[in-house]
Amino acid sequence: MSLTDAFAARDRALRQVDEHADEAWKQQALEAVKRTAQQLPDFISDRVWDVGGLESTREDRALGPVFLRAARLGWIEKTDRVRPSVRSHGSGKTVWRSRLFDPGFGSGQLFSMPPAAPGNAISGEAA
Repeated sequence: MSLTDAFAARDRALRQVDEHADEAWKQQALEAVKRTAQQLPDFISDRVWDVGGLESTREDRALGPVFLRAARLGWIEKTDRVRPSVRSHGSGKTVWRSRLFDPGFGSGQLFSMPPAAPGNAISGEAA
């Protein structure tokens, strides 16, 4: 099998999984990817299940085409990095970079109190 054949087989598998996934679940999954992208600067699919609050379905691989849809919408972009996945028995999963990351969104806030005013920066007191 050539690399071209391998890519064609991958694309067929992605189309098949997407065609058989429940439409309502795909919409929920897309929203979960968006929530995750708003809260994390980069992530793997495991985090969408946790942070995004996505419920499992009969075919969890349907999340793959959802990631591609989110990338086409400009919400995320694929990196050249991988991280081990708990959900996939430690296999490497693509790290996606968020283009929606907002450190003040939801529980992803960086500060528990406002940052120090410039005059109080040395003492560390909140503004």
